[in-house]
Formats: sequence, C-alpha cells, structure tokens
Amino acid sequence: MLGPFDDGYRGRRIDFLLRTDDSVTVEDMKRYQADSLEVRAQEIVPYVVSAWQKAGDGNSTVNQAVQWLSNWDFMNPDEIAPTLWLHLLQAIRERTFDELAGLDIPLSRVPILERLIKENNSYYFDDHRTPEIETRDDIMVAALHDALDEMVKEHGHDTANWVYGAHHVIRIGHIAGLTYIGGGPHRGQDTLNAAYGWTVRSGPSWRMVADLGDIGTLIRCISWWSERKHS
Repeated sequence: MLGPFDDGYRGRRIDFLLRTDDSVTVEDMKRYQADSLEVRAQEIVPYVVSAWQKAGDGNSTVNQAVQWLSNWDFMNPDEIAPTLWLHLLQAIRERTFDELAGLDIPLSRVPILERLIKENNSYYFDDHRTPEIETRDDIMVAALHDALDEMVKEHGHDTANWVYGAHHVIRIGHIAGLTYIGGGPHRGQDTLNAAYGWTVRSGPSWRMVADLGDIGTLIRCISWWSERKHS
C-alpha cells in the first residue's frame, strides 16, 4: 500500500538498478544515491508523444515541445523538457479527472493515472462537458496545449526562462532567517536523488554507503554520526 507521500517510483528505480546488475559495487551505490531518472516521465511521456503523432493538430509550438520531450533523457536540469513535464503532468491530471473539478478533494495519484493511460479504456478520458466523446489521445493533445499555455503564463515567452535548472534550485534557509544556504540547479524531482518542489528546501541530510567487508570503518562512521547528532 502506498503511503501518503510515496507513489512508489523511487522504489521502482531501485528495483530496476539492483535487478539488472548482480555485481553492484560501492561506487555503484554512490552513483545510485545521486540517480535522478524521472520514472514517472519515462512511463508516461511516450504515450503523450505517440498521441501527438496520431492525433495532433500540427501546431508548430506544440511540435517543438514534443521534440523536447522526445529527445529528453528524463532528467537534465539544463533542458526545457523537465519543466514542460511537470506542467504536462498536472494538465493531464486535470483533463482526465475533470469530473472532480470544483470538489475539495485531491486529484488521483500518478500511479493510477499511469495505469489508466496504459490500459486506455477509462471512462474518465471523455470530457463530459462536451458533446463529443474524447479519447485518451485527445486528452493528451489537449494537455500539451494546456501545459504550454501555463508555461507562458508563469515563465513568459522567452524559452531561455523555461529551462528547468533556472527554477529548480537549492535554497536552504538560515536557522535565524538572516540569509540562506544556496546552490545551483538541482537534478531530480520524484527521484532517488530526492528534492521536491521548484525551490528545493528539503532533501537527504545524510548519505552513507557501507562496505560490510570493512566493518571497523563502518562502526567508526556510525559512532561519529551518533556523537555528532547528540552533541
């Protein structure tokens, strides 16, 4: 069962990494902790691209957006695609679950949306406010337009301001509120390298990889951390 803050995508990525490599080293584990592949996008974006290819209206701006998504490595802070993805995901949810509009309840969790998209037989894909019967692909195309409209509204027409890393940056406030501890673009969203929201104010406070073949060093590290935590 999913917890209130966990859609399971980080777990999926961990499972994939460990299941596809039976000789994981300490160096591999260090790399895994910084892994920032966006599994949600990896699962859903291909269906959006396919929908545009089959049912798109030829809009040149959306064509360019679909190219960004098609060429995306599923997490590079120097690209526009991750920004587009976050707006697109919200637009798909709102278009799919329009029946819930106006109700004081959260939209469905992403794994449920993913399943509906893949099974492609949901009642929810039809927009019941129109006389037509919309398909999943119709909803994906409409969501692309919605996402781009929202990006222009929030970030302006200059696509240089659409780059993910221009917004998803580390910003940790000083305990006295005097200043902040800042940094550059942060890779990751709902990924192993955890950091949520546009302005990153939370994330891993401690990373550790233990080599059980050197148990002495491990014990010393744990002792050091325990003393530091309680000092």
